Amino acid sequence: MAGLTLIGVTTITGAAASASTSTAASISSVGTQATHTNQPSAGQEAISVSAAAAGDLLTVAVETKFPGTPSFTVAGLSGGGVSTWRKAYSYLTLDGSHGQELWSGTVTTPGASTITATYTSASTSGTGESASSLDVQEFASSAGSATAWSVDKTGSVDTRVATTDPNYPTLSPTSGQEAYFGYVAVPGALGTGTTPGVVYQFDARGNQTAYDVSVSSPISPSAPTSPSGTDETFSSIGMLVRAVNATTPSPAPPTAVAASPASSTQVNLSWTGSNGATGYNVQRGATSGGPYTAVAVGVASTSYSDTGLTPATPYYYVVSATNAGGESVNSAQASATTRAAACTAGQWQGQYFPNRTLSGAPVATTCENQINHNWGYGGPGVGGLGGSNFSVRWTQTPTFTAGNYSFNLTGDDGIRLLLDRTKIIDGWRDQAPTSYSTTVPVSAGAHAVTVEYYQAGGGAVAIANYRPGTRPTSGHPSGGDRCQCSGE
Repeated sequence: MAGLTLIGVTTITGAAASASTSTAASISSVGTQATHTNQPSAGQEAISVSAAAAGDLLTVAVETKFPGTPSFTVAGLSGGGVSTWRKAYSYLTLDGSHGQELWSGTVTTPGASTITATYTSASTSGTGESASSLDVQEFASSAGSATAWSVDKTGSVDTRVATTDPNYPTLSPTSGQEAYFGYVAVPGALGTGTTPGVVYQFDARGNQTAYDVSVSSPISPSAPTSPSGTDETFSSIGMLVRAVNATTPSPAPPTAVAASPASSTQVNLSWTGSNGATGYNVQRGATSGGPYTAVAVGVASTSYSDTGLTPATPYYYVVSATNAGGESVNSAQASATTRAAACTAGQWQGQYFPNRTLSGAPVATTCENQINHNWGYGGPGVGGLGGSNFSVRWTQTPTFTAGNYSFNLTGDDGIRLLLDRTKIIDGWRDQAPTSYSTTVPVSAGAHAVTVEYYQAGGGAVAIANYRPGTRPTSGHPSGGDRCQCSGE
């Protein structure tokens, strides 16, 4: 005689979804079990069903009874609105009088139809089979048509010992809440069961089917004592099925995210797209590391322009990818500082840095009519800067008439001046208030004038100006690097 054969997890429909890209779905029963018994004279038996929805699972228990030793099982099932039926379990009882099987299939065409069980040829040779029965139960999943069903566990109980407690096989789920479907055959009628969570139904031959839609711990349904009160031998089989949402896995995050200032109020972003992504979400933060706020959702391309920003302000960005499976984690952060707002003619643009080296993004950008600061010990009062360890860069591009010009600085601490990126005064050192001056020839036209300053500690002074001069400082042509100094 053949004994039970356990099988591994078998995908019933769709591609098996990995645990990292799918989520468990809840299962519910649809209607009540349909039952049918027959004394077949042919190699088939049929039962009428009406599947409720595509994506639902039909489970079928098949039982056959023989006057002698059984030698066959079901060759296959068809119909029921199911394209592909799969055998989950096949068992020949040890007492030599019953064949039991569990089948399942996913509904592709809902509605009224007929499930036909076709037996192997031995079932109709002579009087090889004396009776058979089909029992059907439909299950639905919260994932609907996106469900991937699979058989988790199968088992059997066959005592060959007279008993009044016809237990079902104990089965333990391995993932979330699963559905139980079981079948028991005894040589006599059984009453309706009362185990909490388990629904029982018996057919005209006295066989009993049970199911439970929310199994999350080991289950062993126990039917009540036979109404006759007599001891009976019995056999039973059961299985657990699971459902997962097998929608498209969420994509990986975008890579190579880059941000660059386009103007004083706009930052342009670009990134390398993610495989399988159908859109991108852009988030912006005011500080490095967040928190971030969404500024664009469902961007179809791999670039985005963030507008309406504040001039000379740093911004921090992350981008995530989306598709039907969900949203990726955030990308690596990218940052950019908007350009400073254009100052009017004759004004200096000042950029204030929270260090002595003019490095990183400025914490404040200003437009100033003149550079004439004696901050003392209090600091400039912009960008949260204190009285020490800060630096400033002032720039303007005036239009000169040809002639000699005198450039004058006073600094505490370091200060220097560049004309068209060429340093002509260099007082870049810690010092008490110290004045510098040099006169150089300047050609007609626009020329960039840059004054750079740093404050180490103590009092803070930064003064700069220029005016037409009489003649170049001796030995200091335009672009020279030496100066006349006083107060050193």
